[in-house]
Amino acid sequence: VVGEDETIDRLQVLVRIDHAYIGDLVVTLYGPGGFSKVLHNRAAGSSDNIYRAYEVPEAVGRQSAGTWSLKAQDLSGLDVLDRYITALGGQLGLVATFGDEQLKVG
Repeated sequence: VVGEDETIDRLQVLVRIDHAYIGDLVVTLYGPGGFSKVLHNRAAGSSDNIYRAYEVPEAVGRQSAGTWSLKAQDLSGLDVLDRYITALGGQLGLVATFGDEQLKVG
């Protein structure tokens, strides 16, 4: 949960998911006001694990306050992964830039 209500100039999401065959995964960022953005959509085939930063230009101009969460789903039907990872759990890193200041969560 982000308490500061600032206009976002830049949003970067730092994702770390340990999972075999990331081509099965869909990873979606959810934010305040009904915001959602698919960050990973069954890409990279048989590669393992997602360790990367995603830029989210669609968040520029939005307000930062509220609940931000990440949902990771395994759509293969063979593995079990369907959970929300929240900033409070330390698994989701948000870096929002407001002018010359940065707010880091997670």
